[in-house]
Amino acid sequence: MIAEGFTHYYVSANTSVKTTTNGRRTKFSASLPGNRFDNPLETDALTIAWKDKGVTLQYQNRSEITLTVGAEEGTEDGNKTTAAGYNRGFSLSLRPSLICAKTILENDRRVDPANRSVDGVEWPLMDGVKSTPYMEVPIVPTNEDGSLITG
Repeated sequence: MIAEGFTHYYVSANTSVKTTTNGRRTKFSASLPGNRFDNPLETDALTIAWKDKGVTLQYQNRSEITLTVGAEEGTEDGNKTTAAGYNRGFSLSLRPSLICAKTILENDRRVDPANRSVDGVEWPLMDGVKSTPYMEVPIVPTNEDGSLITG
Protein backbone atom coordinates (compact mmCIF):
# COMPACT_ATOMS: atom_id res chain seq x y z
CA MET A 1 0.00 0.00 0.00
CA ILE A 2 1.28 3.47 -0.81
CA ALA A 3 -0.04 6.47 1.14
CA GLU A 4 0.65 10.16 1.44
CA GLY A 5 -0.67 13.09 3.45
CA PHE A 6 -1.03 11.19 6.72
CA THR A 7 0.04 12.74 10.03
CA HIS A 8 1.41 9.59 11.67
CA TYR A 9 1.45 5.84 11.16
CA TYR A 10 1.29 3.17 13.86
CA VAL A 11 2.79 -0.35 13.79
CA SER A 12 3.43 -3.01 16.42
CA ALA A 13 6.78 -3.20 18.22
CA ASN A 14 7.45 -6.50 16.40
CA THR A 15 6.06 -5.35 13.08
CA SER A 16 6.60 -7.32 9.91
CA VAL A 17 5.61 -4.24 7.89
CA LYS A 18 8.43 -2.74 5.85
CA THR A 19 8.19 1.06 5.55
CA THR A 20 9.87 2.93 2.69
CA THR A 21 9.50 6.70 2.23
CA ASN A 22 10.14 8.39 -1.11
CA GLY A 23 9.43 12.10 -0.89
CA ARG A 24 5.82 12.58 0.27
CA ARG A 25 4.82 8.98 -0.44
CA THR A 26 5.30 6.08 1.97
CA LYS A 27 5.10 2.44 0.94
CA PHE A 28 3.98 -0.13 3.51
CA SER A 29 4.74 -3.70 2.44
CA ALA A 30 5.11 -7.16 3.90
CA SER A 31 8.63 -8.10 4.94
CA LEU A 32 7.62 -11.74 5.43
CA PRO A 33 5.63 -14.03 3.13
CA GLY A 34 2.11 -14.86 4.19
CA ASN A 35 -0.84 -16.78 2.84
CA ARG A 36 -4.61 -16.66 2.97
CA PHE A 37 -4.65 -18.79 6.12
CA ASP A 38 -2.86 -16.19 8.27
CA ASN A 39 -5.01 -13.17 7.37
CA PRO A 40 -7.14 -11.44 10.04
CA LEU A 41 -10.75 -12.57 10.28
CA GLU A 42 -11.99 -9.29 11.78
CA THR A 43 -10.68 -5.83 12.73
CA ASP A 44 -12.26 -5.47 16.21
CA ALA A 45 -10.05 -8.18 17.70
CA LEU A 46 -6.63 -9.25 16.40
CA THR A 47 -4.06 -11.84 17.42
CA ILE A 48 -0.56 -10.60 18.19
CA ALA A 49 0.59 -12.04 14.84
CA TRP A 50 -2.17 -10.14 13.00
CA LYS A 51 -1.22 -6.92 14.78
CA ASP A 52 2.37 -7.48 13.64
CA LYS A 53 1.12 -7.47 10.01
CA GLY A 54 -0.94 -4.28 10.33
CA VAL A 55 -0.52 -0.55 10.04
CA THR A 56 -2.83 2.25 11.16
CA LEU A 57 -2.65 5.61 9.39
CA GLN A 58 -3.69 8.85 11.08
CA TYR A 59 -5.06 11.68 8.99
CA GLN A 60 -6.04 15.13 10.20
CA ASN A 61 -7.94 17.94 8.51
CA ARG A 62 -8.49 15.92 5.34
CA SER A 63 -11.67 15.69 3.28
CA GLU A 64 -10.23 12.86 1.18
CA ILE A 65 -7.25 10.54 1.01
CA THR A 66 -5.55 8.60 -1.75
CA LEU A 67 -4.20 5.09 -1.22
CA THR A 68 -2.59 2.84 -3.80
CA VAL A 69 -3.13 -0.83 -3.01
CA GLY A 70 -1.40 -3.54 -4.97
CA ALA A 71 0.68 -6.68 -4.89
CA GLU A 72 4.03 -7.69 -6.25
CA GLU A 73 4.66 -10.96 -8.04
CA GLY A 74 5.19 -13.96 -5.82
CA THR A 75 3.95 -17.36 -4.80
CA GLU A 76 2.54 -18.78 -1.62
CA ASP A 77 6.04 -19.76 -0.47
CA GLY A 78 7.42 -16.25 -1.13
CA ASN A 79 9.49 -16.99 -4.23
CA LYS A 80 9.61 -14.12 -6.70
CA THR A 81 7.99 -15.95 -9.59
CA THR A 82 4.59 -15.50 -11.13
CA ALA A 83 2.06 -18.01 -9.85
CA ALA A 84 -1.40 -18.16 -11.36
CA GLY A 85 -4.19 -18.90 -8.93
CA TYR A 86 -2.77 -17.13 -5.88
CA ASN A 87 -4.88 -14.17 -4.76
CA ARG A 88 -3.78 -11.32 -2.52
CA GLY A 89 -6.12 -9.98 0.12
CA PHE A 90 -6.25 -6.62 1.86
CA SER A 91 -8.34 -5.65 4.87
CA LEU A 92 -9.04 -1.95 5.17
CA SER A 93 -10.86 -0.58 8.20
CA LEU A 94 -11.94 2.96 8.97
CA ARG A 95 -11.04 2.57 12.64
CA PRO A 96 -7.63 2.60 14.34
CA SER A 97 -7.41 -1.19 14.75
CA LEU A 98 -3.88 -1.31 16.16
CA ILE A 99 -4.90 1.08 18.92
CA CYS A 100 -8.52 0.03 19.57
CA ALA A 101 -8.75 -3.68 18.71
CA LYS A 102 -8.78 -6.25 21.48
CA THR A 103 -5.94 -8.78 21.43
CA ILE A 104 -6.91 -12.41 20.88
CA LEU A 105 -4.69 -14.71 22.92
CA GLU A 106 -3.93 -18.36 22.10
CA ASN A 107 -6.71 -19.62 24.38
CA ASP A 108 -9.16 -17.36 22.44
CA ARG A 109 -9.33 -14.99 25.42
CA ARG A 110 -9.81 -11.39 24.29
CA VAL A 111 -7.87 -8.74 26.15
CA ASP A 112 -8.64 -5.03 26.23
CA PRO A 113 -6.04 -3.02 24.23
CA ALA A 114 -5.03 -1.13 27.40
CA ASN A 115 -4.20 -4.35 29.31
CA ARG A 116 -0.39 -4.44 29.46
CA SER A 117 -0.28 -7.23 32.07
CA VAL A 118 -0.26 -9.89 29.33
CA ASP A 119 3.02 -10.88 27.62
CA GLY A 120 3.07 -9.71 24.00
CA VAL A 121 0.34 -7.08 24.38
CA GLU A 122 2.10 -3.78 23.71
CA TRP A 123 1.19 -0.25 22.70
CA PRO A 124 1.77 0.41 19.00
CA LEU A 125 4.72 2.53 17.91
CA MET A 126 3.92 5.92 16.40
CA ASP A 127 5.96 6.33 13.22
CA GLY A 128 7.68 3.07 14.15
CA VAL A 129 9.45 4.70 17.11
CA LYS A 130 7.37 6.14 19.97
CA SER A 131 5.26 3.75 22.09
CA THR A 132 1.87 5.39 22.57
CA PRO A 133 -1.57 4.32 23.80
CA TYR A 134 -3.42 6.90 21.71
CA MET A 135 -3.21 8.67 18.40
CA GLU A 136 -1.19 11.81 18.87
CA VAL A 137 -3.17 14.95 18.14
CA PRO A 138 -1.36 18.28 17.90
CA ILE A 139 -2.26 20.96 20.40
CA VAL A 140 -3.01 24.11 18.44
CA PRO A 141 -2.83 27.30 20.51
CA THR A 142 -5.86 29.55 20.00
CA ASN A 143 -7.14 32.86 21.30
CA GLU A 144 -10.43 33.04 23.22
CA ASP A 145 -12.25 33.80 19.93
CA GLY A 146 -10.86 30.58 18.39
CA SER A 147 -8.34 32.28 16.10
CA LEU A 148 -4.86 30.74 15.82
CA ILE A 149 -2.01 32.15 17.89
CA THR A 150 0.91 32.65 15.51
CA GLY A 151 4.51 33.56 16.06
